[in-house]
Amino acid sequence: MTRANVLALCMVVLVLGMIMEVTEGQEWCHDYMTGKQKCEAKHCAAQCKRKWKGVGRCMPSSTQCLCTFKCNK
Repeated sequence: MTRANVLALCMVVLVLGMIMEVTEGQEWCHDYMTGKQKCEAKHCAAQCKRKWKGVGRCMPSSTQCLCTFKCNK
């Protein structure tokens, strides 16, 4: 292998190692929020973003809003 190939291989291994370290400790948490009326997508998304800095989606034909956010345990 030439010197350039060895250097390129080392860079790939280094970058992959850095990516694995960043994503290894992240876990996804969920929180169900229940309202009295049918869930509205905009309200659900805004509430989840404000409370957890996450993403909110309405459960089909339900009053529940499912919030998904990054957490570390």
